[in-house]
This record gives sequence, C-alpha cells and structure tokens, in this order.
Amino acid sequence: MGFDINNTQIEVFNSIFSTHWIESVPNNLLIIFVTVVVTVIGVELYDKYLKYQNSKLESIFNIRTGELLYAVKALQNSEQKLAKQIHIQSRLASSISHDVNTPLRFIKKMFGKTVEVLKNEDSVELTESIDSSLSAAMKALEHLTAYIRTQARESAIKVEDVNLKALLSHKISFFENDIRQNKTSIVIDLPDELCVRSRPKLLSIVLHHILDNAINHSRQAEIRVFCETDHAGFHLVIADSGAGMPPDVVAWANTYVKRDPLQDFQKISEKYAGSGLIIAKEMCVILNIRLFVEVHNGTIVHLIFQD
Repeated sequence: MGFDINNTQIEVFNSIFSTHWIESVPNNLLIIFVTVVVTVIGVELYDKYLKYQNSKLESIFNIRTGELLYAVKALQNSEQKLAKQIHIQSRLASSISHDVNTPLRFIKKMFGKTVEVLKNEDSVELTESIDSSLSAAMKALEHLTAYIRTQARESAIKVEDVNLKALLSHKISFFENDIRQNKTSIVIDLPDELCVRSRPKLLSIVLHHILDNAINHSRQAEIRVFCETDHAGFHLVIADSGAGMPPDVVAWANTYVKRDPLQDFQKISEKYAGSGLIIAKEMCVILNIRLFVEVHNGTIVHLIFQD
C-alpha cells in the first residue's frame, strides 16, 4: 500500500455524450434548406415589390406624359389658330382699304368734273352718283369692321349654306357706278336655289375682289357668272370679255400659295396691282377653294369648291 510508483492502478471506462441538435447533419441540412427557401421567397417578394413600384411609376409617368403631350398639342393648336386669326385680321385690314377705295376712286373722278357739271343745270345725276358711292363705301366698311369685331368668336367663321345668287347680287350692288361708267353688263346665270357649304363672310370677300377686278378691267364688256361641274368639283365661274389678265398674273394666280404672295406679286405686272387678288387668293386657301384662271376672249376665273 502506499502511493509509490509501483503502487498504481489504472481504470478505463467509456462515457457517451449526446451531440447538440445544431451539430447534427440533418438539422444542418434543414437549416440550410430553410435559409435558401426564405432567401428565395424574400428575393421574389422584393422583386415583385420593385416591379410593382416600377409599374406604378411608369403609370404615373405615362399619365403625366400624356397630359403634357395633350397640353403641348392644345398649345400648338391654339398657336396655329391665333396665327390664322392674326393672318386673317391683317388681310381684312387690307381688304377694308381696298374695298373702300373702289367707290372713293369714283368720287374723286366725279369731283374733278364738278365745276363743269355745276355750270349746267343737269347736276342731279352727279349728286346721286356721289351719294351712291359714299353709301357703297360705308356699307363695305360696316360689313368688314363688323366681321373683324366678331372674328374672335368661332361662330364668326362657321360653315353655312350660302346662296350664291343672292350673295353675288348683293356684291354687285357695290359696283353699280363703276358698271355704269364702264358701260359693262353683268349676267348672273345661276339657279335661284343654288347653295354651297362655305364660310359666308370670307366667301363674300373673295367674290368682292374678283368682281372688282373684272369690272375695273372691262370696258364696254360683258361679265357672266355661271357654274359647271367636273371631276375636280363644283366650279363657280366669273368670265369677262375684257382685255384679259396678263400671263404672269395668270401664272401667279394658278400657283399654290406656299409663302406670303406679296413677294411674288411685286414681281408681276402692275396692271393688276393692288391687294384685291392677294386677298382673294389667300381667302381661297383658307376656304379650301382652288383658284384657277384662264384667258380666252377675256379673263375666266374659276372658284373650284373641293369639299
């Protein structure tokens, strides 16, 4: 007995310790699987969330873009309409000057003869002529200024049924003195009920200027107004047996207006100089009426209604 080196005993025994659950292979595999599944689901949910947010932003962007495009289009339409109105206003101002000058030219001629006529007893006819010319000038001015005042309203240029014979008869009454002085006759060969769809105010201005040119450049001639129809459309024809329009003016009148025709008009014959043809031509473009001029035993002007 004792505790010396030769007095020892070695005992061997086995101990079994259970592993922790987290250290088991199946549990590790399960944890890995659950982690992967949760990660995938999270990524999918986040992707769907991003797509939803992106779709929402795209929808808002499309709505805002549509509103912006609509506003830009409305602004462009408004700008075009305003430019058109300004253009018409400028031409109407020229038209007023031109229309009033027609009877005033006659008055100027008559006053040149006043002294001679007053020496005779026959001065009644001169007085009546001057009064008629002044009335025509006042009517022309009233007609056009009334149109300018209402031009801002859309109803002022609305399309209506226009009786051509009635409108022409009214227009011819403005030129009674010139017709009598030039010893010219006018024949309106149109059915009483003939109507066209157009803007009466603007069409009235076109007819006024075409008749003005026909009357002023015809001496002891006949002016005939009639209609015809062909593949191009309905033609309102104003033909005179005068000297005929110069070739360069005919070429200009038959050319489509792509820019301000004043530039071209300055280069052509001064025989037909004035704003009347320019106004008529530009109004025809606005009314979608084709202006066509030909010369054959006088000047023949076609107003071709294409609608």
